[in-house]
Amino acid sequence: MNLELIKSNRQTELETFISLVTVQLLSFDRELVPLPNSTGKLKWIPRCNKLEIEITNKSSEIIDNLLLTVFRTNSKIGEDNFDTVPIKTYNLQSNSKGKYEIIVFDPFNEKFEEIEVRISTKEDWEKRKKNEDWLNRASDFSKRIDIED
Repeated sequence: MNLELIKSNRQTELETFISLVTVQLLSFDRELVPLPNSTGKLKWIPRCNKLEIEITNKSSEIIDNLLLTVFRTNSKIGEDNFDTVPIKTYNLQSNSKGKYEIIVFDPFNEKFEEIEVRISTKEDWEKRKKNEDWLNRASDFSKRIDIED
C-alpha cells in the first residue's frame, strides 16, 4: 500500500498513511536464519533475522501489502544499516491490529544492538529499492500469527 503511494509520488497521502498505520516490534531473534524459499548458495546461508511485530491499522483502508524499513542500530555501518522488506498483512482490516512473524534479510551481517521497524518512506525506498521479483515474494517474508475479531 505505501509502496504504491511512493511509486506514484503521492507524498501527502503517504504521510497520512504513515500517521494512521503503525508498527511495533515485539521481539526479534539474533540467531540468523536462511532466506525463505531460496535456491543455490543462499538456500543454506543464514542471513536473516526473524521478528515478531504488531501492525495497527487506524486507516479506513483494508491493507494487504506493506513495505517496512528495518534498522539494525549501533553497528559499525551506522545509519545505513537498514533494509526494506515487503510483507503481506493478509487483509488487515480498518481499525484493527494484526500480529506477524517476518523474516528480514541482513545486507551487512555486522553486529548490532537493537532492531527498529517502521513503515517505509520515500527516502527509504530510494536508498533500498527492490526488484519486482523481491516485491512479489512478500508472502515468503511474512506470516500472520493472530487474527483479531
